[in-house]
Amino acid sequence: MIAIVLVTTLSGAIRKWITTSGAVNNALLGLVLILPVLLLFYKDEHAELIEKKKYSVFYVYFFFLIVFALNPLNSTIYHGILGLIIHLSFFSILVSYFKNKAKLNTRLLILISTSLLVFEVVLGSIQYASSADSFINRYAVAEDVNTGVALVGDAIRVTGTFSYIAGFSTFLFLGLFTVFYALKTNIFKNYGYILLGLVIYGALISGSRGTVVFTVGTSIIFLAFEIRILTKLKVIVNIFLISIALLVINIGLGDPLNISTKFERSYDNFYTRAEGSQEDGQKRVFKDIDDILNSPFQYKVTGIGLGSTYQGANALFGESPLLSNITYEGELFRILIEGGFLLVILRIVLLIYFLSIMEFSLVFKVFLFFAINLLVPIVFNIYSSVFLGVALILLNQAYDEEKNLLET
Repeated sequence: MIAIVLVTTLSGAIRKWITTSGAVNNALLGLVLILPVLLLFYKDEHAELIEKKKYSVFYVYFFFLIVFALNPLNSTIYHGILGLIIHLSFFSILVSYFKNKAKLNTRLLILISTSLLVFEVVLGSIQYASSADSFINRYAVAEDVNTGVALVGDAIRVTGTFSYIAGFSTFLFLGLFTVFYALKTNIFKNYGYILLGLVIYGALISGSRGTVVFTVGTSIIFLAFEIRILTKLKVIVNIFLISIALLVINIGLGDPLNISTKFERSYDNFYTRAEGSQEDGQKRVFKDIDDILNSPFQYKVTGIGLGSTYQGANALFGESPLLSNITYEGELFRILIEGGFLLVILRIVLLIYFLSIMEFSLVFKVFLFFAINLLVPIVFNIYSSVFLGVALILLNQAYDEEKNLLET
C-alpha cells in the first residue's frame, strides 16, 4: 500500500522533470495502473478463510468485468484489458485491505502521507507564485495555458509532483483523510486542524471546483458527525486561540512568507473562476444522470466494451466508431457506455457494500456515497482511484484503533 502511494505520487516528477522518454513515461504510467490490481494476489497467511464470503459481490463484479472486456462490439481486446484494469483498481485496494488488515503499517503510512501532504502543498504554493514559463511549471506550459485550462484567476493551476492537473487535486483526498485520521486518533493533538487548513489551501490553489466542494463539504460533515466538534468547547477554544496567535505572530513579523497574501489570492482566484462558471459546474454534476436517461446512445443494455471511453486506450488503439456521434464526460455515463445498465448497477452496489462494512457513522457513509458518485471519478481517474481508496482505508483504521482501545 505504501509503495502504491509513493509510486503514484512521485512518478509524475520523473515524467515531467527528469526524462521525456516515451518508453519510460509509459512504463511509469503502466506501473501506476497495474499496482492496485496486483494487490488482489497478495494474501496474509493468517487471514481467515471465512473472509472470502464477505467479498462475493466483488467477485461477481470481477466476473462480469471479464465478460464486458470481451464484448464483441469493442474495438480491440487491448481496450478490454486496459478497461479491466482501471475498473478493478479502486475496489482492488479495498478488497486487499480488508483481507490483510493486520499487515497494514498504519503509522508509517500516516507519516508518509503527512510528509507528502506538506511537501506537495509547499511545492504547489511555489508553483502558484511562479510564472507559467518557469521550469517548475513545465507541465502546465505544455498544457497550453493560453486556453485558460491551466489557469485559476491570474495564477497557474498547480500540479505538484504530478504530471497533470488532476493528480494534485485528487492527492488532496488522501491528505484530507490523513488529517481525519489524525483528528480521530488525536496523534497530533489539536495541531491536526492546522493540517486541515493546509488541505483547504491546497484545494483552493488547485483551482478544481470539485476538489474544493468535496474537501469543504466532507470536512464539515466529518467534524459535525464523526468528531462532534460542536460539543467540544475546549477544542474549539484551542483552535481559535492557536489561529489567533499564529495570525498575530505572522502579521507582527510582516507576513515574511506571504502566507496571508497567498491565502487571500488563492481564495480570490478560485472565487473568480467558480463564479464565472457556476452554472456550467451545476450542469456537469447533473448532466451525467441526464445522459444516462436521455442520451441517444444505442447500446445502453449491453455497452460496447471496457476501455472504449478510456483516453489512454483510445490514444494507443483508436476510438470506437460507435462513439463517433456521442459525447461523454461523466463517469456513470461512461460506465454505461462500456458495460450497460448492469455495470452501472454493479458499480453502485459495490460502492454501497464497501461503505456499509466500514466503521463510519451512517450519516457520513450516505454523504460519501453521494459525494463520490457526483464529484469523484473512481474508475477513469487512476489517481483518485488510488488516493481515495487509501484515504478510506486510513480513516477506517482510525475507527478500528478507537474500538480496540475501548475494548481493552
